[in-house]
Amino acid sequence: MGKIYNIFSTSENSPKDFSLEAANELVPLLRRYTDEAIQETQKVALKMEYLGKETPQFKTLSKAHDQSIIRWAERVHRLGGLAKGLWTVDFDNGKGFLCWSHPEDKIEHFHSYDGSFKTRTKLGEQAIETKKPAKGSSTGTSRGDAKGSSKGSTPTPPQPQPGV
Repeated sequence: MGKIYNIFSTSENSPKDFSLEAANELVPLLRRYTDEAIQETQKVALKMEYLGKETPQFKTLSKAHDQSIIRWAERVHRLGGLAKGLWTVDFDNGKGFLCWSHPEDKIEHFHSYDGSFKTRTKLGEQAIETKKPAKGSSTGTSRGDAKGSSKGSTPTPPQPQPGV
């Protein structure tokens, strides 16, 4: 059995390093998984509206609501993404995170390992590609965790290009 990733974790490494192109290829699946989860949670929430919070039916529906979100996050993790919030997904690209949020059609944002959805910046026309060090090279950095524990340096997000 594969590794179980901590849902909504900010301290756990993502399982892969993604290029912008590779992450964008997953957006149709992300949208499908997210649309399905939104439909499920809305349907359950509608039923919950008419019940008292202490009723057994409410408690059962509340668990079903939570399970829909957890199922969505697990599906995101199987794709290699990190569920960073409700309907928000990050992909580690080796320099920070490519950031997608429903209902975006493609990944157009980036934030550093120290950043978040609130600090994400729009990508310029250039794609942020993961640069793998050559065999035997020691130029790679150890990220340690998603907050970027590489000593002394914080990755700088790309600056948006004027007119883009």
